Amino acid sequence: MKERGDVRVEVRQFFERRPRVHHPYGDFFMMLSQRGVAELSERLEDRTLGMQAIRVLLAMMRHMDFENRVDISQKDLALALGMDQSDLSRASKVLVECSLIERMANRRGWYRISPRLCWKGAAKKLEEELAA
Repeated sequence: MKERGDVRVEVRQFFERRPRVHHPYGDFFMMLSQRGVAELSERLEDRTLGMQAIRVLLAMMRHMDFENRVDISQKDLALALGMDQSDLSRASKVLVECSLIERMANRRGWYRISPRLCWKGAAKKLEEELAA
């Protein structure tokens, strides 16, 4: 054992692999940014976003997969929300203009939630996303 002041540190323990802690929410967990929520609140206050856009955003967040990909098509999302695809498309356009969601480059009509608002995935990947 090594001694540092009155604290003893066993070197072997430092290098032992710790068991992975499983989150009580399982895969249904995401980090939410307080700054992102503040931006969302501002958009609501200045009426840039309406309730329809908020409904669409929350539904997209409910269907969000790792690295914030929205894992549902616009057609299925409109059906789930009981709204016309044209209304969903307009709400999505507003969300893109407010930088709350992003279009996925390789899939037409599919989106990704902005990592500035929330994140589902590895923290290291989030740091890369925010630095870009």
